[in-house]
Amino acid sequence: MCIGLVFTVIAGAGQPVQGIFFAKSIVALSQPLSKAHQIRHDIDFWALMYLMLGFVQLISMFTQGIAFAYCSEVLIHRARDSAFRSMLRQDISFFDEDENSTGALTSFLSTETTHLASISGATLGTLINCSTTLVVAVVVSLAIGWKLALVCM
Repeated sequence: MCIGLVFTVIAGAGQPVQGIFFAKSIVALSQPLSKAHQIRHDIDFWALMYLMLGFVQLISMFTQGIAFAYCSEVLIHRARDSAFRSMLRQDISFFDEDENSTGALTSFLSTETTHLASISGATLGTLINCSTTLVVAVVVSLAIGWKLALVCM
């Protein structure tokens, strides 16, 4: 879970970093044409930075997805195991009731525990990713232009 959290934070910081790279690329392109060699050098550098950011995002999203999927499966397995063990410890009278038939209990094990997957895994990763993007964007905007950032916040 910690590995997934770390890589989700890295993935969430990708969009504000992309904004910084874009701003630096625009600044590099705004130089006069007499500095064509310098413009080419700067743009090549920022293009390679975009490429590096793309690889970092690919690795972080891939690792985040695998880590959260693994944690989600372990959580669902543990919940099903716990629910099944608690069903086995019930008295005989518990199984005589109509709402506790074999089909109902089997359906409970297969559907209700799967609802845990909706709050773990990809959903949790998306929430952390969006939160990180928002926090990093606010920090970057405060660092670059704090007056405008305070007005926009």
